[in-house]
Amino acid sequence: IPWGELFFSDFYRFDRVQLELLKVLAKRCRVTVGIVGEPKKEKLYAATLGTIGDLSGFGFALCRENPVRARKPELQHFCDNWLQNPAAFADKADGIKLISAVSAEDEMRMVLEAIKQELLAGASYDDILLVVRSLDSYSGLRNLLDEYGIPTTLPKVTGFFSQPLVEMLRAFFALAVNSFDMGALCDLVGSSFAKLLFNLESEKLLEARTRTFFATPLQFMEYARQNLSEESFLALQMFIKTAEAIPKEAAVAEFCSCARSLVKGFSLKEKFGELYRNREIGMDLLKNVLLTENMCLEVFDEIEKAYDDSLEENRKIKLQDFINIFKETGMEKRVVLEKGRKQGLRVLEASKVQGLFCLHVYLMGLREGEFPSIKQENWLYNDKERTLLSELGVDLQNSVSSLNSDQYFFASTIAAAAECVTLSSYVDEGAGVSGYIEELKQYYPRLRAEAAADKLAFYEAWSDSQLLQKLSTCKDWPDEARIWAEQ
Repeated sequence: IPWGELFFSDFYRFDRVQLELLKVLAKRCRVTVGIVGEPKKEKLYAATLGTIGDLSGFGFALCRENPVRARKPELQHFCDNWLQNPAAFADKADGIKLISAVSAEDEMRMVLEAIKQELLAGASYDDILLVVRSLDSYSGLRNLLDEYGIPTTLPKVTGFFSQPLVEMLRAFFALAVNSFDMGALCDLVGSSFAKLLFNLESEKLLEARTRTFFATPLQFMEYARQNLSEESFLALQMFIKTAEAIPKEAAVAEFCSCARSLVKGFSLKEKFGELYRNREIGMDLLKNVLLTENMCLEVFDEIEKAYDDSLEENRKIKLQDFINIFKETGMEKRVVLEKGRKQGLRVLEASKVQGLFCLHVYLMGLREGEFPSIKQENWLYNDKERTLLSELGVDLQNSVSSLNSDQYFFASTIAAAAECVTLSSYVDEGAGVSGYIEELKQYYPRLRAEAAADKLAFYEAWSDSQLLQKLSTCKDWPDEARIWAEQ
């Protein structure tokens, strides 16, 4: 090991493998671990005290530090009393704001409008931190940041399975499982991606299906031969033959090879490159298609490698099992359409806030079931089995430890603010506000939520689309001007 000293900062827990690594490293160089916790405050630091105890058991000396941060009195009151002493803050807590919305988009817009007002008033991007429990719950956040003209470190991503190419692949697999499945064939025919890629007369085919009963895909294909263009007939014929060529049972490597050949056989670079040159599609779509193609190939490589490593590469499985493996492997994948900027508004998940400190923190998603995140017991391992596995060195978080972690994330996020923290949520028929908000009101009895209000003045429009929307409803404008704004 080339280092004389190693520092680890802002972890809240280590799993067994990480702890063993720290133990081995400590024998070869000086190791310092910075972690937040106080043994006397067990309720507040339930998420970190286990790790502190493990490190102490390995021989790490416990050195207490108590750094002092300059915060507004109401925020310091939170740090001094949260989950310890439910003392009410006597004065009005101007440094803690609540926002209540009626939908996720409404919540995001209210928060972004508040942030933009701060930026226009002279705040810098380093002064502000936007936090969510999970970015998956706010999939449209990056697009709204672009709409409001707020540069951000958040990359523009989209879900792997929401990509048209992946939807078309899954339709091919479904048709291969059952070649008589008219529903799978119609999913394939109705795919916007297939229509664009093969110049398919999708609307005519789907309309014919609503008027005529086709017992099998072959009857459907015969109808296409008689009534549609040759190009559409050949495309439909190719769909059926390609699906039939996918084996019903094979080794994983064979399935992966077949899937790669299917993706590469679409010649996406050439076909979509030509569409772009002819100005039939934009750069964003071209980039999206090529990134998704690369990720598809990576997923198949990952599946094949996993089976090679498990020494089961020769075991044959059914096609439906391979489809399930593909689904599980791709579930957490994200296609990065555009990287975040180095300079801009920082957007983080609550688990990544530890160690940061800034003037104003916005925390979105304080909603029942979302923060704290209520985890349902996994069908494979229940909480009791997870506890037993943990004792054997296999770390799987149970419901209690997950709630402790969320409690720590919530407290860390508020403690990161020096002047103001804005907490937002949206309420609908599905869920109400988080229990954290109700607890917070015990410490700040005068806390009230700000609800969405109709903003009619032009100067209250914080994005181009909002301004145009307001102009389109302006009664004082000539008709042609309002029509222009609508368009």
